[in-house]
Amino acid sequence: MKSRKSAFSLVELLVVIGIIGILIAILMPVLTVVRQQAKMVKCQSNMRSIGQLLIMYANNNRGWIYPVGDGDPLAPAGSNNLRRLGAALPVDQRWPVYVKGLERWDHPLLVCPADEEPGGNPSYALNYWMQTENIRFNAMNLPPGATSTDFVVMGERKEAGDWFFFANTNEYSDGADPYKHGLRRASNYLFLDLHVARHWPKEVKWGFDLPN
Repeated sequence: MKSRKSAFSLVELLVVIGIIGILIAILMPVLTVVRQQAKMVKCQSNMRSIGQLLIMYANNNRGWIYPVGDGDPLAPAGSNNLRRLGAALPVDQRWPVYVKGLERWDHPLLVCPADEEPGGNPSYALNYWMQTENIRFNAMNLPPGATSTDFVVMGERKEAGDWFFFANTNEYSDGADPYKHGLRRASNYLFLDLHVARHWPKEVKWGFDLPN
């Protein structure tokens, strides 16, 4: 008598396929969260690296934290005022090209992986208040009551737009991306003591314009 070969029935195959589908449905949100977390951590690493490079720049430039051009530091950036080395200038004259270790306006460190179409512009904007108030790494004349842990050096900006600097809370409101990594993760900020942390808008907005 011949033995019968064992095989899956159609119902059993459908059950297995259904279970696999359920597992995939459960795992997909988890994988999405993991990817978002990885992008956020990479972004924090980028900002820390940029902070270290800015320290090196400051050590060679009398404590100035980042490069500035000629013009009126209190006036808005534009064709008649090139103090802010940003979008008003050709790409090979913007601030990153003057910082050793970057030296390119489109260096990979300047792009957060959460930005899908950064357009070649940095994902981060510097706090221009440091220039207008003469804040330096080696001479931190911060307002009374303020500490280096409060003062924002750089924050994440909106993917669309050409913000290279935030000079006050109004520019921060217009150009910053307060939820770059989602409503629960908010955005990353580099502070004057060189720590990088996530914060919601209300927690750091004043750090872009401490005198006010």
